[in-house]
Amino acid sequence: RSPESPHPRPYFLFVGRLTKLKGLDTVIPVFKRRPQADLLVVGDGEEGDALRALAGDAPNIRFAGRVPNEELRQYYDHAIAAIVPSQGFETFGIVIIEALRFGTPVIARNIGPFPEIIEQAGGGLLFSDDAGLEAALDRLQSDRSYRDRLAASGYRACRERWSEAVVIDRLLNMVASARGTG
Repeated sequence: RSPESPHPRPYFLFVGRLTKLKGLDTVIPVFKRRPQADLLVVGDGEEGDALRALAGDAPNIRFAGRVPNEELRQYYDHAIAAIVPSQGFETFGIVIIEALRFGTPVIARNIGPFPEIIEQAGGGLLFSDDAGLEAALDRLQSDRSYRDRLAASGYRACRERWSEAVVIDRLLNMVASARGTG
């Protein structure tokens, strides 16, 4: 765990491209109504200016811009949870796995592959609308022991299901099986 937080107040984290598909425009209005926690946005993209305008002068929404991969851990380590609000169907959800790998719980939209990943990992909560997002934010911000359980479960599942060693072993077994040598 990195010792120094990149932000002075409790925060939820969004990491990703700033595009319409990623759904950040649905999260910003929720945080504008929630001064008790901040939203840290890591990433850039073609919707960056529009999203900054949507956030306006909200003091609890901060855009950090693009952050080098080697510095991302610091952001995940100190986040209450990572928010993955994608509005379109993504093929996998690598940001979810990245968050779990760092022991950060996830709040993800109940769409595409996200429910299956969250269920298999036991490392987060799902939401379908603003009320569900707000309930998840409240639960994780107010219940540290619950948040820690989700983080531990997600981290464990990440190591057991999606770590490089596990994935490479599965791939090699599939190749051997396809070749008839396995």
